[in-house]
Amino acid sequence: MRGPDHDLLREELVAVASSSGLDLAVQRAGLHRRAKHLVVMDADSTLLQDEVIDLLAVECGCAAEVSEITELAMAGEIDFADALRRGHPARGTTESVLDDVRNKLRLTPGARTLLRTLQRLGYVPAVVSGGFVEVLEPLMAELKVDYLAAIGSRSRTAS
Repeated sequence: MRGPDHDLLREELVAVASSSGLDLAVQRAGLHRRAKHLVVMDADSTLLQDEVIDLLAVECGCAAEVSEITELAMAGEIDFADALRRGHPARGTTESVLDDVRNKLRLTPGARTLLRTLQRLGYVPAVVSGGFVEVLEPLMAELKVDYLAAIGSRSRTAS
């Protein structure tokens, strides 16, 4: 959007964002803005229809424990990333379990089109997740997403 009064435009858009529940950013046009082409999105329940951590927990038979950890983290009682690093119940799963979870990943409708369109327009998509890197890396490679940051990574055992 363009307007002669940047501050007034920002003020009005903030009001619209607040009343509609949207996140909006207002930034002055210029070369510095045109050079920014990074789009970061969440993998879990955004790019994907499921939560990787929940799929892993089901496969490992520890869904109740993972649900409890997630609830505590969402309530701010524990640090989720720290809980994953210190001994998450899904740690030590076999490569075959990872394969099973990878095979269950479902993209949200339009996800491939969104990524292809962003890439054709010169944007660089990046994906973040609370799930495990080992599960997501192959799919991100297939989707040509070069940047992935995931909280969980784990030691592997042979299948």
